[in-house]
Amino acid sequence: MVPQSYKNVLAGISQNNSTKANQWTFVGEQDLVAGSFGGEPELKISEKFKERLCDPWKRTLVVRILGRSVSYAYLCS
Repeated sequence: MVPQSYKNVLAGISQNNSTKANQWTFVGEQDLVAGSFGGEPELKISEKFKERLCDPWKRTLVVRILGRSVSYAYLCS
């Protein structure tokens, strides 16, 4: 089995190049509203949907260390 590319996984494209039919089934009718603002496209996301999207990363810390080597144990402490 050949691993899928990151791009295809994000786009919801399977190995046989067909789009997953149920990729967005968790999106409710009021969760995403398309429109325009000042002539530019706009996508409004409900607070409830935003919370569901952010939930897996609530306890995530992103760190960028320049010019140093820091161990995992040090970061945990």
